[in-house]
Amino acid sequence: MKKAILSLILVTSIVLSACNNTDDNHNGMIIMPSKFSEETQEVLKIFDDEVVFLDYTIDETVKSSSINLWFYKNGEWTEGGKTSGNVDSLENQIAIRLKENGYDLFAIDKNGHIKYSYPEIGTDFSNSTAIASTRISSPTQITLNEEIPLWIKLGTDKSGIDIGMADDFRNSDCNAGVAITVTFSDKEIE
Repeated sequence: MKKAILSLILVTSIVLSACNNTDDNHNGMIIMPSKFSEETQEVLKIFDDEVVFLDYTIDETVKSSSINLWFYKNGEWTEGGKTSGNVDSLENQIAIRLKENGYDLFAIDKNGHIKYSYPEIGTDFSNSTAIASTRISSPTQITLNEEIPLWIKLGTDKSGIDIGMADDFRNSDCNAGVAITVTFSDKEIE
């Protein structure tokens, strides 16, 4: 009898947990890391964490999006590139590949993909004694007209660096840096 009750409690917990996870993943507007099969994950490991895929779900209040590249040079953050456009679909994917001196950005939707390449990121990590990187690792709520950091890489000439997605990367104590952000807007781009 005890085993039956314990099994019932366990099954109920699993069902409630699954229902809660489903609701969290499908209510509202979110951006999160893409989920891939084990085989695909093995192939992506070849890129040594220099590529990230993100899925996002938005609603009809979103009219456009802008993905921006920021770099730290000469003591300040500067916009180094921007990809923006009006939204055609409510579910899309973004892929970002950081390379030694540049990056590739892929906007992926049901019709295919568009690739944007930026050959230079405008910052130099060679004088950094410590380098840290962070990117979105869990579902993140999308708020209209608010910038969301997708990937941040910082370097410092000090003994260590504190990096976190919650903090504004522009306030980081660094001597080199690159950040990629996305902003979803309620205004169309003309």
